[in-house]
Amino acid sequence: MNKKLKTTFIFIVGIVLVAIDQFSKNYISKNPDTFRDFSIENLLEITFTKNYGIAFNFRIPHILLFLLSTITILFLLYLLQKNYRKNNLGGVLIITVILAGAISNLIDRIYLGYVIDFINIPWFSIFNLADILIVLGVGFLLKEELLKKKIIIKSTI
Repeated sequence: MNKKLKTTFIFIVGIVLVAIDQFSKNYISKNPDTFRDFSIENLLEITFTKNYGIAFNFRIPHILLFLLSTITILFLLYLLQKNYRKNNLGGVLIITVILAGAISNLIDRIYLGYVIDFINIPWFSIFNLADILIVLGVGFLLKEELLKKKIIIKSTI
């Protein structure tokens, strides 16, 4: 598969991830009672929640939140372009996953004024699929960067 085809595939993956997250949040918000009694051993529950803040519902002024989200997305687009130019399609995929989560949550903030969270781990926090995408993407990005550093260190020894 050539670079352009791979990139198109990755772009479609990003759109599909945003669509899945938006669908899940829309479904939960319109049917909050459907999962009211859903619980897995007090480890996982489905609970519709409006998150007006950032991670862990930490509140900051709405305009600042929107500004930070926009700056983050612009920075991710810069990283996406940088990885694309370096022909690092793995990096492009990882950043696309992070962008999908960030854009999906930004869509909520723009249209609703809050982010819909529904995956509740009672002893931890409540979040959504977009948050999972962001955390997984950042985790893989950190892993990739640490591997690069390890290779650089080994090559200098």
